[in-house]
This record gives sequence, structure tokens and C-alpha cells, in this order.
Amino acid sequence: MSIALVDFYPLAGLLSTVKYDDDQSSLVYVDPEKGPGAILIHASGTEEYKVTVNDIVTCYENSSRNIWSFFDMGELGVVNYDGHTRPLLSVQVTNLVDGVFLGFTMNHALGDGISIFHFIKVLSKVFMGQGAEIEKPIFKAMFADGYGPVLKLPYSESESITRFDVDPNLKLRVFHFSGETIARLKAQVNSNSNSNNNNNNNNTISSFQALAAFMWLSITRVQNLPGESNMHCLLIADTRPNLGTLFN
Repeated sequence: MSIALVDFYPLAGLLSTVKYDDDQSSLVYVDPEKGPGAILIHASGTEEYKVTVNDIVTCYENSSRNIWSFFDMGELGVVNYDGHTRPLLSVQVTNLVDGVFLGFTMNHALGDGISIFHFIKVLSKVFMGQGAEIEKPIFKAMFADGYGPVLKLPYSESESITRFDVDPNLKLRVFHFSGETIARLKAQVNSNSNSNNNNNNNNTISSFQALAAFMWLSITRVQNLPGESNMHCLLIADTRPNLGTLFN
């Protein structure tokens, strides 16, 4: 892990803030020399709580166990700003009855899913002795037109922190839609659409549209809202290319 972090050195630091009291602004940056570094945790199940790989799979399907215990998530309500004191990268290795579980936790202020999987890939290559094949990260800052390398946040440090109360009764559910399920959903939606519109054009509704509509119906139905109420649902997917286009 320490070898992999040589090229991903920002993950071993902490966030730092520079305050500009004259104009009530602040600057947040990554200090690679601050803090104890990235965290590696080795955990084992107790005698009363022996977990198998199948238990993990079942957990994702029905959330019968607390899956977050396999990640160094910290307390409920933790936000990216807490990277000033909490590690920016934590890796927890948990012994299972018939395997191991690797839980990676990264501060989202540093990167996205592509970034963490890049690190995991490099870590795997180092472990397998394929260090020469490592694809090193590129630390290239993106700035909007008219802005320089220093971007001051137009508010003080205290104003930049927003925390939300987490309802302890809130339950997490993880859903997985297989290719076969989406194909059936798409076929059903197009069949109903063609029947209602007397249109013989097949597959006029895409897989993404069919899945998004199904999720929208499910979300609005479970809210049990009056018919005149407004409902908003935000689905975010693969935003990196869009952000790149925005800044370039």
C-alpha cells in the first residue's frame, strides 16, 4: 500500500484551509505532509459473528447485516470537510470465514469512482509484483475560463460546512439490475407503448429510459404523495465527462 501511495501521494495527506479575513474567503488544498497518512485496518469477526462471502452477497441484496461495518466510515454525518482531521484514504481488511473483504473509503473531495478504482488497480499490480506496468495518475488541475491557479471560495471556513442530521431509522437498500432484467423491462415498456400509441416501431424507448422511468415510478409511489404534489428526483451517472467539457 505504501508503494502504491508513492504515485497517489495526495491520498496520504489531509485537507488544509487558508483563511482570507479581508474578503471573507477561504482556500482549501491537500497537504501531503499533514497528518498520519492513509490508514490500513485489519479486522476479524468475533466468535459470535462469523461472516462468509455468501453473507456479504445476501447483505447487499436485503441489507440484513450492517455492511458499513466493513468500511472505515466513521460516525454518521461525516462530510468531506472532515478530511481536515480524518484520513483521506482508509483501507479495511476484514477476515471472513472463507475469504477476505477489502473496504476502500476515500474522501470524495479528492476524486470520484474512477479515481479510487485506478488506485485499487495499481495496488493490485503492486501486490502481484507488476509494478512496472503501473499506469500513473495525472494530477492536472482544471480551471474555468478567466480563473487562475488560486480559487478562493467566496465564503469563510465556517460557512462552507453543511451537515445533515441522519435519521437512525433510515434503511439502506442496494439494487442490482441485471442485463436480462433490463432487457425484459425495455421490451415490456416498448410493448405497452406500441399498444397504446398504435405504433409498430419497436424499441423506441431505450434501456436507460425504461430503467429511469421504472425508478421514477417506484420512488414516487413509495412517497404516497397527493396527486397535486411536486416531486423531484436527481439521478447522477458518469458526470466526469460532463465536468471535463464544462471546464475545457
